[in-house]
Amino acid sequence: MKENIACLHKIKNILKKVLLLITATTLTLGEIGCSTFVNDDTQHIYINSNIRGASIYRNGVDTGRKTPEFIFAKRSSDNLKITLVLPDGKTTKGTVESELDGTTYILGNFFATIICPPFFFGFFIDPVTGKMWKYPDNVNIDFAM
Repeated sequence: MKENIACLHKIKNILKKVLLLITATTLTLGEIGCSTFVNDDTQHIYINSNIRGASIYRNGVDTGRKTPEFIFAKRSSDNLKITLVLPDGKTTKGTVESELDGTTYILGNFFATIICPPFFFGFFIDPVTGKMWKYPDNVNIDFAM
């Protein structure tokens, strides 16, 4: 009889540990939003123009790159101000608009919440990390001819 009670006590302790592990894992994973998990902090944006070799400035800072070329931008809800400068000093400007990444933020978090309800917190985590935003992959800013 004592052996059965000892065995049941061991099983109860093992089940407590398993339940604690499952709870901790669920709560930890619930702290990760889908966009935060899937998207990088920065995004590559291809900047092109009708005139090759223009220096690319992002928000007033020289990127050290010339068109056509990729630049890197930290994901944000803020639009990017791009200025292209030719060697002769001629400039043109454009805006790269930030938009919500609906695929990872809305759909990803929605389906993750269906699978595991604590993933609902992803709807709050992604805005904090800023990874729910995206810029267009390709931007063309032309000079007036």
